[in-house]
Amino acid sequence: MRLQSKLNLSTKFSGATFPEKIARINHKLMPPEVDYVLEHSESKIFLFDGSLAEVAARLSTKVRMICMDSPAEGFEQFELLLDTAPAFSPDEGLL
Repeated sequence: MRLQSKLNLSTKFSGATFPEKIARINHKLMPPEVDYVLEHSESKIFLFDGSLAEVAARLSTKVRMICMDSPAEGFEQFELLLDTAPAFSPDEGLL
């Protein structure tokens, strides 16, 4: 769930590297509608723009919530996770 941003490409094309699927959620949806999408898509992670933290805080779906672009109190930050992630080696392969 995001507004247009510089990290849009990182999530848009991550399907080319990861076998998981991405369910893109319109940022105008209300919490019950977002819950419906998350539950029916069997999502494990919910990435959202930090400016939408109010919506994320009202979700009842139990998924890992990570904010992007702008920090949101009480949520993990995507950029900080990238900084602490182990280096990726294409030789290890994901497929």
